Order: sequence, then structure tokens, then C-alpha cells
Amino acid sequence: MGEDPRHHLWIGLENAGINIYDPNTNTFQHYQHDPIDPTSLSNNSVHTAYKDNVGNMWVGTFAGGMNIYKRYSNHFIHFRHTLDSNTLSNNNVLSITEGSDKKLWIGTDGGGLNRFDPVTGAFHHYRHQEGNPRSICGDYVLCALEDRKGNVWVGTWADGITVFRP
Repeated sequence: MGEDPRHHLWIGLENAGINIYDPNTNTFQHYQHDPIDPTSLSNNSVHTAYKDNVGNMWVGTFAGGMNIYKRYSNHFIHFRHTLDSNTLSNNNVLSITEGSDKKLWIGTDGGGLNRFDPVTGAFHHYRHQEGNPRSICGDYVLCALEDRKGNVWVGTWADGITVFRP
């Protein structure tokens, strides 16, 4: 799923958290959600992991939102959907990638596409709007990728692909 700055492989598991494999020692480290530890992984159903430009690992979960594991920490910080409009649009995170502007593109299962600024903590939501050809084609976003021209290619479940020009 992802490789951290130490070349350890992050492997997300369905309902079992994350295994981190160290190829130098041939060992695994395991992280799971612990309901009494607010710094543990937010949910055990892990769907994606992404290393950003400074080496932090971002983890998307199903029903637990998004987590960041900062490079020099030993804990997770959570980002979840709440009634506040400046939060993640949906807690089912399927994909995370970083744009050239160092902001994250987050695909969700039913909440569309999110753009997250790690510096300000601001979320911007992009949702499908029936009858609006300028909106993304669907709210079940499996992946997003920015090309060298700054266009974001958005792949959805059953609704096709949108070339999005933010």
C-alpha cells in the first residue's frame, strides 16, 4: 500500500489494522485501533496509505476517516467527518494522494473528493451535482491523480472518470 521514508512497507488489512514490514530485519510491526487510546489508529479497516512530501504517512480507513502518522512521532492523529462543514466529507476513505501544491486529494466512498491543506487544516469538498457538467461525475471516488498540467483525474465507482481542473 505504501512505503515510508525508512523503506518499510505499510500494508493495510481489512478489519485488522496495519502491518509495517521492515525488510532489513524481516520483521513486522502491527498497529490496531484501541478504543481507550485516542492516539491509536482510528479504525481497523484500512483501505489506503500514502507517504507525503515530508515523510508523514497518511492512512485512510473505512468508517474511521483519515489518520496521519507523523514521521517522528509514535501516534496517529485523526481527521473525521462531523457536522462541521470544514471536516472530511465522509469517514470512508478510499484513496489519498498529494498534489503539486502539497495539498492532499482524498477520495471517499459516498462523500466525493476532498482537498485538504495540511498547513491550515482546511477541507474543500467536491461533490457530484446532478445536471452540472462542471462537477465530478460521481461521489464514490476510488482514486485521484494530478497530471503535470495540474489537472486532477478522478476515478469513480460506476460513474466513470472526470478530468477536473480546480
